[in-house]
Amino acid sequence: MKITINNKEIKFTTISKWLSDGDRNFRSFYRQGMKRWNYRIKASIDSGCILFTWHDSIKSWKDNENTMTDEKYLTAFCCVLNDAIDYANALSVEDFAEEFGYEVNRQTRKIYEMCRESYNNLRNIFTDEEIIDMVNAVDTIINGEHFVEKDEEMEQNA
Repeated sequence: MKITINNKEIKFTTISKWLSDGDRNFRSFYRQGMKRWNYRIKASIDSGCILFTWHDSIKSWKDNENTMTDEKYLTAFCCVLNDAIDYANALSVEDFAEEFGYEVNRQTRKIYEMCRESYNNLRNIFTDEEIIDMVNAVDTIINGEHFVEKDEEMEQNA
């Protein structure tokens, strides 16, 4: 999938996918044998690329939806962008924890470090301003203002 956001063409490619047990943070789902698809995704632009992992919903597994769609690529990229912004806006792990209502513990530090990794990866190919602009642009697309399903697009071009 390719998308142009703020004059930057970004190409998304699935590198790998695997099925894992549901979300261990929600023990009831885990005990019920729920699964979810996980994807390793590459986002490329002219100046470089980033790799990231995205975890699809348990609902997608239940509905046997095991392929990435344009909308899922955008959702996955939006998650990475938001993680980066969450890290950049926090003054410390304590500030991060307070913002999201977490206690400062090993799990919170792990989440904070994962957000830092997302930020650092994005900063290898984008400026802070570009990251913020992309968050807003992708959010607008996901919320339906610019995202056009293929069937609708075909009807409009007919």
